[in-house]
Amino acid sequence: MARVTYMMTLLRRVFWLAVIGGTGWAGWNAWTRRTASTTAGPPEWPPIEPPANTAPTNVASVAPTPSESVKAAVDSVPTVSEPADTGPAVPEASDTGPADTGPAESLRTPALTWVAPEGGACPASHSVKANSNSGIFHVPGGRFYNQTRAERCYALAEDAEADGYRRAKS
Repeated sequence: MARVTYMMTLLRRVFWLAVIGGTGWAGWNAWTRRTASTTAGPPEWPPIEPPANTAPTNVASVAPTPSESVKAAVDSVPTVSEPADTGPAVPEASDTGPADTGPAESLRTPALTWVAPEGGACPASHSVKANSNSGIFHVPGGRFYNQTRAERCYALAEDAEADGYRRAKS
């Protein structure tokens, strides 16, 4: 029984000696790699030699020639000498007139859709609070709406989304 106890004690000591030695070796290895001088400069790669059995090819000789049907199709395309009539001109956006609706709306300059807050509080007409640092906007009734100090105030959540903000998750 004493012999088994002696062997177990010896095995435990050898195990812990190996653990301490391995940790020391790993630390020494990491330290020498970190403090190694790097004065050699960037690595240099050997030049790539072209294969010896291939001759350079002329690109013009490899390019396919168009068939007769393709040439005839290209020649049959009419040329345009006058600009085509595109319809009535799109009116310029005005700040005083009513907003246009329809396809010309995407061509207009977007109007200012947000207002600056007054002391961190948004006016009643622009109740959506947006924070530029987080890129999040909060709607009335949201979990953190009352704690949010607004940097921009929007009338609609869609306007805030159009400016790149995302809705708060709760």
